[in-house]
Amino acid sequence: MNFFGRLFLYFTLALMLGVLLAVVAFDQLYITAVAEEELMRTTGILRLVQAFPVAERVAQLDSWQGQFGYLMQIVPVQETLLIDDVQLLLMAQGYWADVVSGWAADDVTVYYWLSDMQQALVLTKQYQTQATHHMYSNGLFFMMLLVLALFLGRYVYQHKRHIDQLLQTYSAYGNGDFNQRADVSMPQPYTQLACNFNQMAEQIASLLDEHKLMVNGVSHDLKSPLARLRFALDMTRGCDSVAGLRQFIEQMDNDLDDLSDLLDDWLLYAQINSNALQLNQKSCELESLVNNILANHSGAYPTLNVVFSSDKVSADVDKKLFSRVIENLLVNAFKFAQSQVVIEIRSNAGRFSLSVCDDGPGIGDEDKERVLQPFVRLDKSRTTQGGGLGLAIVKNLTERHQLKLNICDSEMGGACFMISGLLRANERGSGETTKIDN
Repeated sequence: MNFFGRLFLYFTLALMLGVLLAVVAFDQLYITAVAEEELMRTTGILRLVQAFPVAERVAQLDSWQGQFGYLMQIVPVQETLLIDDVQLLLMAQGYWADVVSGWAADDVTVYYWLSDMQQALVLTKQYQTQATHHMYSNGLFFMMLLVLALFLGRYVYQHKRHIDQLLQTYSAYGNGDFNQRADVSMPQPYTQLACNFNQMAEQIASLLDEHKLMVNGVSHDLKSPLARLRFALDMTRGCDSVAGLRQFIEQMDNDLDDLSDLLDDWLLYAQINSNALQLNQKSCELESLVNNILANHSGAYPTLNVVFSSDKVSADVDKKLFSRVIENLLVNAFKFAQSQVVIEIRSNAGRFSLSVCDDGPGIGDEDKERVLQPFVRLDKSRTTQGGGLGLAIVKNLTERHQLKLNICDSEMGGACFMISGLLRANERGSGETTKIDN
C-alpha cells in the first residue's frame, strides 16, 4: 500500500475512532437529556390519566392509543421489565425514564407510579412510519459518510498529483536534466517546496557554470606563463653568454612569480566561495592601508601620476583581506591608466567611501557587471591583461564585509571603482590630500 493509501486508511480509522470516543464520552449525557425531555412531554398525559376515575382509566387509555405518539398501558409494577432496584426507585420518586440510544432512533419508555392504583403507567414512544424514518436516517448517515469519503479521496488525489509532479521533476533533475524547474503555481505547501527546489537548482546551475568557468580560466591562465617558461628554458640551451643566461633565468623567475600569484588568487577565490574564509574584523585606518600598498606598487609604474586624498576614516574590516581588495583595485588601475590615478577616501553622514579612478579606456555600461565575474575578458583593451580573478575577488570580499561596490565612469574618462559602507568608528577628520608623483 502506497503512502496515500495508508493516509486514507489512517484517516478513516481515526474518524471511526473519533466517533466511537464521542459515543463513549457523550452517550450518557445524551441519554440523560432525552430522558428529561420525555418526562416533560409526558407530564401532561399523566395529569389527564389522573383526572379520570380509577375504574375508567384503562378504557380511556385504549381510546387514546395512537393520538399522543405513545403506546399507553397500566400494568402492575411487577410486570414491567424494570429490575427490582429500579422498581423501588419508581415507587419512591414516582417516575422513571428508560432510554436506549440508537443510530437512527431511540427506544424510550417512561414509567409513572399511580399510587391510588398501586400500578404503573407505561408510555412507550412510537415513531410515525418507523420503517421509513429509519431508512431515511440511515440513508442520510451513509450519504454523509459517502460525501466525506469522496471529498477525502479527491483531496488525497490532488495532493498525490502534486507530489508525483514534484517527484518527476526531482527525478529528471537527478538524471542530469539540469534545466528542469518545478511548477510554482501549485497550492501550498507545495509552492514552497517548488520554490525551494528552483532556488536550489539555480544555485547548482550557478555553481556548475562557475566550475566550468574556473576550469576553462585556470587552463587558459596556466598556458601563458608555462609557455613563456618553456620558451625561456629552450633559449637557455642555446645561450652562449652568462649575461644572456641570467636574462632568461630572470624571465623564468618572473614567470614563476606570475604562476605563484595565479595560485594565490585561485586559492583565495576558492576559500571565499566555499565560506571557509573567516573574517577577523577590527578597526583599521584606511589611509594607512592605502599608503602601505602604494609604497609597494607605485615604484613599478614610474610614469603614472598618483593622487591620493583621504579623510581620517577608521572602519571595522579584516585588515589582511581588505588590503587585498585595495591592492587589486590599485593594480587594476595602474595597469590600464594612461597617465593618472586618483584615490579618494571620504566620510559623510555615518558612511565612508573609497574610490579608485583612472584615465584608461574605461568600461562600457553593458560590461560593468560582467567585468566582476571571474575570468571574464571583455573585447576592449580594458581586460587584455591579468588572470581575470582580481575584480572577482574584490566583489566577493566586499560582499563578505557587507560593503557595496559600484563601477562608474571617472571624470578623467576611464573607470572608477567605489567601495562604500557604514562608518562604524567615530573617528572623522578634515580631508588631507597626499600627492604622489612618479
